[in-house]
Amino acid sequence: MYNLIEINVYILFFYLLYVIIKNKINFTNRKRLLLLIPLFSLLIIGIKELITIYSEVTPIAFLELDLFEISQSELIRETNWFKWEYLYFAGVAISIAVLIFKLIRITNFFKKLNFDLKDGIKIYQSNTADSFTFLNKIHLNSSDYSETPIIEEHERIHVEKKHTIELLLMEIYQLICWFNPIIYLMKWELKRTQEYQVDQILFEKYKETYIEILLSNSLQISKHKYLLTSQFSNKLNLAKRSIIMKNSINQNLKLVAVIPVLVLLFSFVTWTSDDTPIQMNPSQLVKDEIVQPQFPGGNEAMFKFLSENIKYPEAAKKANKEGVVYVGFVVNKRGKIKKVIVKRKVDEELDAEAVRVIKSMPRWTPGTINGKKANVEMVVPINYKLK
Repeated sequence: MYNLIEINVYILFFYLLYVIIKNKINFTNRKRLLLLIPLFSLLIIGIKELITIYSEVTPIAFLELDLFEISQSELIRETNWFKWEYLYFAGVAISIAVLIFKLIRITNFFKKLNFDLKDGIKIYQSNTADSFTFLNKIHLNSSDYSETPIIEEHERIHVEKKHTIELLLMEIYQLICWFNPIIYLMKWELKRTQEYQVDQILFEKYKETYIEILLSNSLQISKHKYLLTSQFSNKLNLAKRSIIMKNSINQNLKLVAVIPVLVLLFSFVTWTSDDTPIQMNPSQLVKDEIVQPQFPGGNEAMFKFLSENIKYPEAAKKANKEGVVYVGFVVNKRGKIKKVIVKRKVDEELDAEAVRVIKSMPRWTPGTINGKKANVEMVVPINYKLK
């Protein structure tokens, strides 16, 4: 969950940067940046994780926590059923259900209609919905017959530019980050940018005639609309569309590279400072002021967490397996649990359960040496005892 929150913070930062520079770049590059922002955010986190995994983390201090004992008779306890993870995955499940519903709805709409195949594009006509595009399918409203050639051309550009694929990709981002309002703003911005791109192409060809067609369609009563589609008639401000399509953009290509450069910069800072170990010898450790990492709420809260999450494996109980498993792990400078290993083994089932629970721990408060955050290796002895 912490990584997910961090990803969404980066998304917010990069989107605000996009808003600042967007008027200086063309519509194609605007779309590219909008679609790449979530991937850039994920890339930064991925680089951080790879650095942490593959860098040689030298323990600055070796600290052994008190013995924690878990027995079969103590496994009946109060359990906290609510977890933020449950809420998040419930939101993901609902978002997936909504997306599937939209796709089924659009598919069923096209199933009811006949089509003509023109240059690999399926053209449908009816008076039950506005003109719109979905993948390689174009629906034209029958009442727009006098303007059909230009409207059809408008929708064909949507198909050629693969705008539906872009919208579906943004829908996938929305599934993952459904709780982030910025994703919804980005999706709306993407749809607007797609329309502006098509408007500009057709204005250059038809000039004021194209604006007149937009105006006549905007005055009609809106018919049934389908989400996940590119629609000729939409809620975009007509005056703004007219201004944008008339104005050419003096593109500054240097600005297009701003966000990718920042991604590399953040990654470089991570590489050079975040998880780089401090080399110290034992004589230095004696002289330095060491503050050990802290579980959120302290050791008492940690023991409560262990008691609520550790399960005595059934196979170990049946085999009367007992013993103390020593689990080592590193609390890095960001408070994350890394490099979990069994220092002293007892039984395969008991060892695996101890490792699982340690890996599931939330972030700690990082340890420090002389006031500076440091990577610290910890050891927790877990005593499995049958009664």
